[in-house]
Amino acid sequence: MGRSSYISNSLKCAGPMEKMWEFSLFDWSKKGADGLPLDVQYVAKLIFSKTPKEARDAFFIVNEAVGQNGGLFPCALTVLRTVLASLSICDRSAKLECLELVANIAASDSAYAGESVAEDCLTEIRNAFWIFASGIQFDDPALIGSYADILGCVGTYIPSLNSISRVYLQLALTRDIQQCDLDLIKNTILDLEKRST
Repeated sequence: MGRSSYISNSLKCAGPMEKMWEFSLFDWSKKGADGLPLDVQYVAKLIFSKTPKEARDAFFIVNEAVGQNGGLFPCALTVLRTVLASLSICDRSAKLECLELVANIAASDSAYAGESVAEDCLTEIRNAFWIFASGIQFDDPALIGSYADILGCVGTYIPSLNSISRVYLQLALTRDIQQCDLDLIKNTILDLEKRST
């Protein structure tokens, strides 16, 4: 099936998918963990979910398709780009799961030797750094731990961003957040400091 026919078939459903151009612009034919393309509707369900249960159910399906056992499959890049493009429109429940997905992708390697999926995903995450820096600064305090996870991955796997990631994590300690998030951030800063020497 050609790319354009795959896209037209996958977009026959109506609803929120019509609101995001990425669902028709990106290549959804790339294979997931089961060797088949990930149905774009699951990504739409993740992005547009309104309840924690809907978001979590969609997250498990998408997360399993993009990577298993720390290995990323080709569809991960398309999913990542779409999720990054959607963060500003997600409800809190959806955003929480989308951020967890980004952190999982950032911390993974390519599933098969010789593939550049992980490197390509890290490039996208590097280019989106300011989304995470802004999020840890201004977004809902309930999401701070998720942003901290991503900045920890960024500082770990993109050494050139280690220092700036630590700065934003240090500043996040001044926000009014839960003790568990404070502890997470402090531990992440310590880990990044060790990696910077």
